[in-house]
Amino acid sequence: MRSGFTVKVYKAEEGGYWAEVPELPGCVTQAENLSGIRKNIADAIEGYLEVLAQQAHPRKPSEAGRAVRTFRVELAAV
Repeated sequence: MRSGFTVKVYKAEEGGYWAEVPELPGCVTQAENLSGIRKNIADAIEGYLEVLAQQAHPRKPSEAGRAVRTFRVELAAV
């Protein structure tokens, strides 16, 4: 399993920032400040990977709520 992803952060025209993960198409987020971007992109990556895992290995209804995977996400320094 991958241990980290590249995160590109941009200044938003309307203020604040937005970020994307090039290795995960469509994995984007926004925030008012850089610390918010770090938290939000980590959440976005986690959610993205959870959806991929569910698509690859659908869970039975009786397994709902049980963790199927634990992993660490490392973000590149901004």
